[in-house]
Amino acid sequence: MHLSTISPLAHLFFRHWTAEDAEKGVVVAKARFEQSKEGLFYNEPEAPDLILSDIFVGDPATTPLVAEQDIAPAKTRTDVSLRATAHAPGGAALTDWPVGVSISSSDRAELLTWGLQVRGPTMWQRNRRGWKTQSPTPVDHVPLDYARVDGGKLVDAKGALSDFHAENPAGIGFATPATLNGVKEWRVPQIGELRELMIGGDPTVPLSDCGFGPIANTWAPRRALAGTFDDH
Repeated sequence: MHLSTISPLAHLFFRHWTAEDAEKGVVVAKARFEQSKEGLFYNEPEAPDLILSDIFVGDPATTPLVAEQDIAPAKTRTDVSLRATAHAPGGAALTDWPVGVSISSSDRAELLTWGLQVRGPTMWQRNRRGWKTQSPTPVDHVPLDYARVDGGKLVDAKGALSDFHAENPAGIGFATPATLNGVKEWRVPQIGELRELMIGGDPTVPLSDCGFGPIANTWAPRRALAGTFDDH
């Protein structure tokens, strides 16, 4: 099989096999469209290159996924990835504030609305009655990424990985009763649902998944959909 095209889009062609063991050809093409008052338009000078491998902030095992590779045997739906930063209202530093995401259709009907709360860096502090959240440090912006959501990893005294948050190993605040033994302070997630952040809790109580951006295929939400790797 051979692909011949005069398209200016970045593209790639490869062979693939279906579950029925039938050979097929797959074409991957990529372009950038920008939005104006008149609608979407194709911006050829800004045409992006194909991404051939996943791009992470740092270590793939412990940092968020920035962009997933473009090679896929099929794309039957549209992926919507949000990369954004929450800025404090008025530009003044605040301890916390609400933010929201809304996706509308062409007739401005809301298809998806999601609200959450962000806050500055803070710590859980242990006292005689248990854990209490300290007042967050005022900030004027909070990046909306999985690095600031409930999750993370734990390492032992030798620096070896001992446990991790399966849904989000890139987050902060993950703890077990054993790791909190003798500890007086622990980092608190900066992004979550308002009711959970107001209630408080302690480091061993997981918060809702409120991150933004692509989810790595090794994380639990996607890994569970990979099927089996045995004879079946």
